Amino acid sequence: MMNNYHTNRGKDFVAMSFRNDRFYCVNNEWFFSIRRGPDQGPYSSKEEAQLALKSFIADQRCKQRERQAEQELLASYRSISPRII
Repeated sequence: MMNNYHTNRGKDFVAMSFRNDRFYCVNNEWFFSIRRGPDQGPYSSKEEAQLALKSFIADQRCKQRERQAEQELLASYRSISPRII
């Protein structure tokens, strides 16, 4: 699918493509695609795949918060004593 986006230069338009739907069905089995890694599935219905995607995203956000907290903790240790780590 192509969408036109208005630029800051007046009447110029930039065509950008993006995936309309990350869910797809193959042989009555549902999958969803992710940016990094293999597609996820199979699921018995699109609704089940949608719930799995929500769970996947929540898990990824939690992991991201954990990594950020670890990095902040390491940075605070380094500021106290650079020789510790």
